[in-house]
Amino acid sequence: MGNAVSLTKEQASLVLAYAYSPQSDLPPPLPAVVDDGIDNDNGRHSLRISANNHAAGPAGFEIEHSRFNELLSRARDLHVSSSVAPSRPEPLDLSLKPVRFGQLTSLFVIGLCSQSIVKITENIGLLEFTTTLQLCCNSIKSIPPEIGYLRSLKILYLSRNELTELPDTIGFLTSLEELKVGSNKLTALPASISSLTKLNKLYLDHNLLTRLPPQVAALKALAKLDVSHNPIPFLPAELTRLKYLRVLQVDGCPLAETPEAAAAIDEGDRRARRRFVQGHSLECSPSESVLQRIDDDSEHTFPTLRELAARVLVRQQIPILRITQDEIKEYLGSSSKCSFCSGPYFEHYTTRWRMWERPGPTVIPIQYRLCIPHWNTDAERLTVLFRAPPSTAPSPFQSLSTTPVGTPPPERRSLATRLDTLSGRSRSSSASSSLALEGTLPISALSKSPSLPSLPEAADPKGLRNKIVRTSMRMSKSFSFGSLSASLPE
Repeated sequence: MGNAVSLTKEQASLVLAYAYSPQSDLPPPLPAVVDDGIDNDNGRHSLRISANNHAAGPAGFEIEHSRFNELLSRARDLHVSSSVAPSRPEPLDLSLKPVRFGQLTSLFVIGLCSQSIVKITENIGLLEFTTTLQLCCNSIKSIPPEIGYLRSLKILYLSRNELTELPDTIGFLTSLEELKVGSNKLTALPASISSLTKLNKLYLDHNLLTRLPPQVAALKALAKLDVSHNPIPFLPAELTRLKYLRVLQVDGCPLAETPEAAAAIDEGDRRARRRFVQGHSLECSPSESVLQRIDDDSEHTFPTLRELAARVLVRQQIPILRITQDEIKEYLGSSSKCSFCSGPYFEHYTTRWRMWERPGPTVIPIQYRLCIPHWNTDAERLTVLFRAPPSTAPSPFQSLSTTPVGTPPPERRSLATRLDTLSGRSRSSSASSSLALEGTLPISALSKSPSLPSLPEAADPKGLRNKIVRTSMRMSKSFSFGSLSASLPE
């Protein structure tokens, strides 16, 4: 297959990934030492097989099949041993080959499926105009954060690898429409996945997920969600807000059969989450009696004064002083949203359960995490849906730059005050408010957001990233699915 990408020598030499070399390039297997004899201790026939692994390369056994079967049938004891040099690490890097940009047939559609790839380099950030990237069926253990530079990516396949986590910079892939990460070892999803608002299909099957983050509800365009074969006992209630969700696969998940069973499963995790931040003067740890259940149907616990104050700041988006302690800033940025009113909460919340009927027929237990007990029964839930938003719902505070704190409502202002405003005499007040804002920090700036690392100069010599982009823009986007050439150049 010819190379369809026109790159300079420097561009073609950039390494995109590393892959295992073909098996023929590895050292030949070492012969086995076979000892066929009689064990002097017990007089029984025994078969001993040993191999020496001091050489650079994997050790193997070469025994003629017929000879082995004959010895095995006569032996009653089988001993297999291997002598390995303890101080010599496995020479894995010696068998790796680079996959370079010059070996790709397309910069828009890149297919590297089943190429024995074990590592992706930071140069992946150079593929700014790539729309399809297939890295499935490899041995990749991590994805570099530079993948966030692929702003044009629409399809990403990472299934059947050895991934234990996804980088939080995946939230920068705002054009992504299909994501496959099935058959890995994922235990959690990054909260930044909520930024993938164009995502239509999400495959999370055959992983180690025990919970789905509520941020999945931000995937407004999601039509298919596959979480089958994960140890998930229930799903977040926020999923019910996805109006375009048509396919929800939960095969092989140990879903609870009743709300009571789901609550019992969640009990252990709730105890683990009842921890308070220590080491600052605003902490007020309640007694153990406060942390007990209020009644049989609720696990709501009373929040501390610290959390109540933080809820007001976050709910009304009141700016704080820049000189505020870092611990308090971190605490304010760690709030979660109520499943009903979207109001903030921190350590303390109330859980409610409901069985969600899906086509199939499938009944799925879902969990509500409420900032306060908005309801106790499903009938009450239906009632509060038609009421005005509760006081716990977000109500952004009016900006200080337009209305300083302490300014009375317009109807309460005196005629002189209104005349002063019209004549421009209140400009000094506005100026002082602007100066005051310079020493404040908005609450929204405290939320943890991912940041893209800068590409090292060694990975982008002489601005090759711009050259690759310009080269890509000149090329036609009607490529067939790209793959590696049959004979990869060294």
